[in-house]
Amino acid sequence: MSAMLDMRVLRTRIDPEPCHAGYYQDQVGQSACKVCKPGYFCPGMLSASGPDGTVLCPSGSYCPSGTSVAHPCSPGTYGPSPGLAACQGCPSGKACVQPGTIQPTVCPAGYYCESNCSSPTPCPIGTYSSSLGLEAESECRLCPAGRYCASVGITQSTGECIAGIFCEAGANDSSTLVDAESPSGRRRVIPCPAGHYCIAGSEAPSPCPPGTYCAGGDSLPAPCEPGTYNQEAMQTSCKPCPPGYICSPGAVVDYARGRAYAVEGLEACADPDVGMPSWTQELVGGAASLIGGVAHGRDDSLYVSVSVWNNSGGQGGQGGYEVYVTKHRVDGTEVWRREVAGGEGSTMAEGIGVDEAGSVYVGMRR
Repeated sequence: MSAMLDMRVLRTRIDPEPCHAGYYQDQVGQSACKVCKPGYFCPGMLSASGPDGTVLCPSGSYCPSGTSVAHPCSPGTYGPSPGLAACQGCPSGKACVQPGTIQPTVCPAGYYCESNCSSPTPCPIGTYSSSLGLEAESECRLCPAGRYCASVGITQSTGECIAGIFCEAGANDSSTLVDAESPSGRRRVIPCPAGHYCIAGSEAPSPCPPGTYCAGGDSLPAPCEPGTYNQEAMQTSCKPCPPGYICSPGAVVDYARGRAYAVEGLEACADPDVGMPSWTQELVGGAASLIGGVAHGRDDSLYVSVSVWNNSGGQGGQGGYEVYVTKHRVDGTEVWRREVAGGEGSTMAEGIGVDEAGSVYVGMRR
């Protein structure tokens, strides 16, 4: 009976025991197992492992020392090859979103991916990006001048900024004003500056032309009101028409030609200091003429009383003034000229008026 017991004990000691999970043995005749080496995992079952009880850690996984089951790489890391003891950090410009990532994916357009990225970060409002592989927020592009970017993670601008404001860069709304630094640069959306106007989607303020004014925040230039004018661009208000002149409708006054008009295209004007003498006194056929007065007619025309010196007439053959009335269109074109007093003595035109019926009255001084 004791002999049989001894035989069973001996047989038990001779039969080899498999290594436990996390251990292996690559040598014969050993009394203990070794800790599973890095880059491998040891399941503890020979049928599922190599002859020594180890299995090479697969790609997308990591196996530190003593591993019994391969661990998938965590999001933000990846395992490009088998046999890794540790996963590698996801490089900047790429994303490692899923557990067990073998190869990182390129960061999509509208997003940026810093190092160890497990989820792409959208470009913030006021910016956009149509490029792949951005590595930092600073690479997101500010919304272009004249447009706004209202959402995160967009690849193109949302739309045009409204009229009356100037979106220099980085607008996140069609009308919200901002002037601040950002990782992508300075975001600047301001009211249209004085002396300029900004239509919808303006990339730069436009100078207000002569004959108009822009007080600031204007979507279009405002024309000068009747009785006012501007000869220069980029004005914030119009000037009152000087005494003896008519600016109707208001706009650009051409003093050099002695007229007032609002012409499509808003032509440039002469210096009023040069033009005023031409308006008050001009040479007509060698005879000096003086303006006695100007009146505005019902049909937007101008009536002018003129005294013209005539050397051939007058008392004692010394000549005298002839008084005329001329009618002009608002652009200065003469419609007709009529004599109302002969050239005798010192009779001169002094004032002119037009009543509601259209009758013209000329004042004269003798």
